[in-house]
Amino acid sequence: MAYSSLLLVVFISVILLFNHWNQNKGVIYLVIVLIATSIRQFALLLFFSEERTGLAVYVFTNFDPLFVLIGPLTYYYFRSIIKGKIDYSLLALLHLIPFLLVVLNTLPYYISPLIDKIELAKYSQKSDLIPVPHLFISGKIQKTVIAFINLSYGINSIYYILKFKKSGNGYMKKKVSILLSKLLMILAITLITYLLTFGYIFFTFSGEISKSLNQSHFLVLLILPLSCFLFPSWLYGESGKRSLFDRFHQALKITFSETTINDLDGNEKSEDLNRIINYINESKPYLNDSFTLHDISRALNIPRVRVINCFNKQLQVSFPVYRNNLRIDYATSLLLVGDHVNTSIEGIASKAGFKSKSTFYIAFKSMHGITPVEWINKNL
Repeated sequence: MAYSSLLLVVFISVILLFNHWNQNKGVIYLVIVLIATSIRQFALLLFFSEERTGLAVYVFTNFDPLFVLIGPLTYYYFRSIIKGKIDYSLLALLHLIPFLLVVLNTLPYYISPLIDKIELAKYSQKSDLIPVPHLFISGKIQKTVIAFINLSYGINSIYYILKFKKSGNGYMKKKVSILLSKLLMILAITLITYLLTFGYIFFTFSGEISKSLNQSHFLVLLILPLSCFLFPSWLYGESGKRSLFDRFHQALKITFSETTINDLDGNEKSEDLNRIINYINESKPYLNDSFTLHDISRALNIPRVRVINCFNKQLQVSFPVYRNNLRIDYATSLLLVGDHVNTSIEGIASKAGFKSKSTFYIAFKSMHGITPVEWINKNL
């Protein structure tokens, strides 16, 4: 039970990396923040349980440098969302100074023998003073400074987002608003639960360490990872994770599209065309940016000339136009479910099968009469 939250956070981290890495590599910052936050709360509960003193030695002080990264990496993540890429500038690297100072200050503890660390952990649970060896400041002060740094970065991150929201264009304003609302909701749910739980522990045990702190207390650590599932479109970043309304709307759209194609019954619709349409609808090969007529010919063993004939004479539309229309339909479905919140326009284009942002813009405007950003501002 005690380790369930850590395993769940790792699972969520894999989901985030798998679904967001190609569109925004800054998601690695968010993953580290989630893991560090989970370990931090796990360490706090361990501190109140004498039965787990040995384990507390490994997580309570050894991970202080990781804990101090929670604030700066949160700020980095927001910057990557707005800039659409990871910031490698020298100024950005300066935010790692607190991490380096904590590593340096904790060096005496790192080189201490394990037996000494266990004894220090036992003693620290019976006294307000934490006699852990450090270079500049005591461990207790260091943990207070870490909390202050993270709080400062958290406030600064929100200020940075709100400031950009006012000065950004309509598309970015909407994107930032949706992202911020989801993250703040997760944060609020998590903080309120943590405060209630730790408040209960403090008041129940009157400042004394509990020998009976059982595994049920560690259930509170599941709140953070489970709250991420409240927003599947943000977590998965895919159109497949949509609301019931979005699914119904898309089903109607697909049904209408198929009805239009099926109107070509009788002599006008050949067996070849049936196979081609079914292949395209089921396999969605157009999402591959290298999809061509040759792929259809090879996949269905239909001569290329007959494939061309199906499009030009029976569907009365050229293959490139037909392919682009399918790609734009798919891209539009991604926009409808808010995929653009965590993905750049270029990322949407890539998911839909376009090789470049410029070709996507041309095809989108040809179909809708406006650019993707204008469409978002008008319809979302």
